Amino acid sequence: MLRMGLGLRIGNKKQDKTSPTLSSVSLSSITTTAATLNFTSDEVGTYYYLVYAAADAAPTAATIKAQGTAVAKGTNPALKAANTASITGLTAGTSYKTYLIVEDAAGNASSVSTSNLATVEAIAMAMPSYSVNDGSGAVAVAATGGLYKPKVAMSIIAETPVTSTNTETVPTMPTISVATAVE
Repeated sequence: MLRMGLGLRIGNKKQDKTSPTLSSVSLSSITTTAATLNFTSDEVGTYYYLVYAAADAAPTAATIKAQGTAVAKGTNPALKAANTASITGLTAGTSYKTYLIVEDAAGNASSVSTSNLATVEAIAMAMPSYSVNDGSGAVAVAATGGLYKPKVAMSIIAETPVTSTNTETVPTMPTISVATAVE
């Protein structure tokens, strides 16, 4: 027979009602197509992030956890410590916002942390191409542009006859010097 009365406890665990807190949220290693999301959680749990175009409306914590349509998204275990998440699939020269939450084992979610992210612009730069004419001494240099225009200097230093060990004269070989610089 089971006796019940005041003061009877079933189980020794208290229910966790405390949400994780995020701190030190930042972005680093930003390139044309990727970035690293850094954050610290005060509880162990699971992190979820979404990346939206900067002009899009902010998602709710439930949308972030559901991992719906986004430019980039991810989820992984979160440590009670510093964490990082690699964000890929971004477009060069574009502004985004990242949205991050951590949920603990009891289902408590942190507040949504929002960060601005702008990827690096892609810079098109074509390398110059060089060609030497038919041996008459004429030199043709072609440098094709891009955002930065290379400066090219090319000159024939000297024409020196080369002799072999049996004293035959080999045709003259020009020495060519090429220097490039970017403005």
